[in-house]
Amino acid sequence: MNLRVVPRSEHCLSRKDISQEALHVLYRLNECGHLAYIAGGGVRDLLLHRKPKDFDIVTDAPPPRVRALFRNCRLIGRRFRLAHVIFNNTVVEVATFRAAEGHTESEGPIPKGASAVKTPEGLIVRDNVFGSPEEDAIRRDFTINALFYNIADYAVLDYVNGLGDLQDGLLRSIGDPRVRFVEDPARMIRALRFAAAIGFRIEDQTWSAMSEFSPHITMVAKSRLYEELLKLFLCGQVGRVLKDLTDCGLMNVLFPEFGPWLEQSDPDQGRRKVTSMMDRVDGWIRKGQALTPSLLLALLLGPYHEALAAPAIAEGQPAPEALREAALGHLGRLTNNFQIPRAVALETADIIAIQPRLKERRRRDINRLPSRTGFSEAVVYLDASLQAANQSRELVRWWLDQVRSAPAPDSEPITE
Repeated sequence: MNLRVVPRSEHCLSRKDISQEALHVLYRLNECGHLAYIAGGGVRDLLLHRKPKDFDIVTDAPPPRVRALFRNCRLIGRRFRLAHVIFNNTVVEVATFRAAEGHTESEGPIPKGASAVKTPEGLIVRDNVFGSPEEDAIRRDFTINALFYNIADYAVLDYVNGLGDLQDGLLRSIGDPRVRFVEDPARMIRALRFAAAIGFRIEDQTWSAMSEFSPHITMVAKSRLYEELLKLFLCGQVGRVLKDLTDCGLMNVLFPEFGPWLEQSDPDQGRRKVTSMMDRVDGWIRKGQALTPSLLLALLLGPYHEALAAPAIAEGQPAPEALREAALGHLGRLTNNFQIPRAVALETADIIAIQPRLKERRRRDINRLPSRTGFSEAVVYLDASLQAANQSRELVRWWLDQVRSAPAPDSEPITE
């Protein structure tokens, strides 16, 4: 591939937009004789005049050398060996340029010390072979994520026509997408997230491969897939995310009950209600606010849990009990595909199960409910549900008066 070098005078990326911590690492590596580039989303976002959430650095220095250069550094990872340079509350991630694929398990026993290994199906399970900047660029997922910023001369380096796709608003896989999505099926989720977040169109061959290989998404480690899905639903464009997940087939693979229900149910109780409730999430993301994983899952899946519980409630089962059972049952079945932490599942079910008691406003609950962990999230869910149904929010205003005495939630917030 041909390298395109764009000098500082011909691009908008400026050092004043790069964090001081990242600049410190770049300068130190460069002064010690190493190549030092900003890579990936940081370059992409700055060229799009967006604020990056972090800056990832790539270098020709192997991880032990990076650790030797920075006293505040630790090495992490097995599949991808990385260096984390730690500054107070900021972590700068440093990776060594990666090379082409290595040993495949179908070729026989893994050689002792092998650094790059694929399964017979092509899934990368270990990847620590170091290479050149060009090899590293070609190994990345999408062209717009394979741009480098060289601290030595402030130029932007493009090995894969990422600048052209950036200008055209296209998300394109590097190389054959049918191979790339088998190597790492999580790239399909990342494709949806990047395209939705920055408003790009997914290139035709890339989209076709996603549709063909959507069943492979279950090959991703369950804990990693859970984290990727949280990021996806926090990208700030949930309407497009829900549509794209459905259109490429990933929705029915990841959510085999919720997906079909979303398409076949009454729109006012299905897609329209879910989209309206998740619009709240988009608003929070745009304002830089955080929410707990349990609230995110409740807003996404709560309408379906309510539909699941409706027959049991109609037969006389207490509504809180029926809702809790429906929520926990469905969340438990989802763990066949991705790992929802048990604490998150319990908190999500609590948010759904408390809704009937909020609506009843019983005297004994006035003092009890506000002291419960998750009460604030339950009121947020109630507000979103009433707004989605175009109903009065007076009940929410009444309960908000009770929140002042409620303890802060124990759940850790998540951000984009």
